[in-house]
Amino acid sequence: MLQSRALRVSEHQRPFWLLVALAILLLVWVSITVAEAASPIRLAGTLQRDLAALRVQLEQIDESLGAGERRTVAFNADLGDGSPAFRRQSMVTMARAAGRRLEQLVAAYREARDDERRRVAESLSLGMVDLTGRVDRLAGATNPATVVALRGEAEAALDRLEHSLALLSSSQAATLPALGVSPAQR
Repeated sequence: MLQSRALRVSEHQRPFWLLVALAILLLVWVSITVAEAASPIRLAGTLQRDLAALRVQLEQIDESLGAGERRTVAFNADLGDGSPAFRRQSMVTMARAAGRRLEQLVAAYREARDDERRRVAESLSLGMVDLTGRVDRLAGATNPATVVALRGEAEAALDRLEHSLALLSSSQAATLPALGVSPAQR
């Protein structure tokens, strides 16, 4: 009844069936990529990377450069000039991007109905709002003493966030064997 025989297709139908096969392949690939991107483990890793980049930017702030800085209108040619104002604005952008990733992490835990991790992620989002506010104030500071104080506060807030995120990531890693992943594959 069910015989395996070659599909007889005319020369004009081959491109159509090849396009259908390619479309199916692309749909499967996109759905797998989207599912992987929304994974809480991947989001937590991306968030750790964002916080590390923010820490590097905080360490490079020179408090003496903010004192004589004037505020001017930035044109497109001035956006990437590497000035202290540009670095501070890029820190604000990075903090806001990390906040959006944290919101995605909370949504992923909410969707997975993991209330314990969702609560930890929500407390992390409160810490992220605090860090974003401190970085935002640091971007506008011009007094060297204020820059030093705000940088210290931002670093302390960043330490708390990284510690909480490490705890959240370690609790995810502890559940990996239950999901069928051996400790050697981690």
